[in-house]
Formats: sequence, C-alpha cells, structure tokens
Amino acid sequence: GQVVWVTDVGQFLGEPKPLTIDQGELSIIVIESGEMMLGLAVSSVKGMEWLNADALRPTSKTNESLLPFLTGEWVASIEGEKPLQLINPEAIVKSSRWAA
Repeated sequence: GQVVWVTDVGQFLGEPKPLTIDQGELSIIVIESGEMMLGLAVSSVKGMEWLNADALRPTSKTNESLLPFLTGEWVASIEGEKPLQLINPEAIVKSSRWAA
C-alpha cells in the first residue's frame, strides 16, 4: 500500500543500454535510507545467499564512477567465480545525481 519511486539501477550506475521494460514482470529491489525508499529495477534476480561479513574486502577492478556507490566486494567460495560487488544503498538514495 505504498508508492515507491523506481529507477533503472543499471542506467543510474552508467550502463549505456536501458533495462527492457516490455515484459510481464520486472524485478525490483527496494532500498531504504532513513525515511526515504527507492526501488532499483534490475534485469533479473538469480537467487539469494547469506554472505559472511568477515569476507568483505575493498572493491577492486571496477569503473571509478561506481566506487562511491559500492561498499566492497565478496570473493565467491566457488573457484573461478567473479567477486560480488555490494551496493551501498544509502549512497544511492542520497546521491546528487537525483538533482540533475
């Protein structure tokens, strides 16, 4: 029963191709900072997993423009898997990009 603003998170983070919205369902991740809520539209959700906070490390090998919006990354326990980058929801909600 609540209206939430939704943005294409890929476009917000600099992805040149917009999210395809001509589909029956759209995956939305809702983030909250204080009393502000924002929906992040994503192309898909592949699953959920609890990650060990002790394994969080500084982000490596990423676009400089993404760094303000990332908390760090986790190294996957499966050999050869890419590290998972953790988005900082507060940084996204409070970004000056919304003023543009």
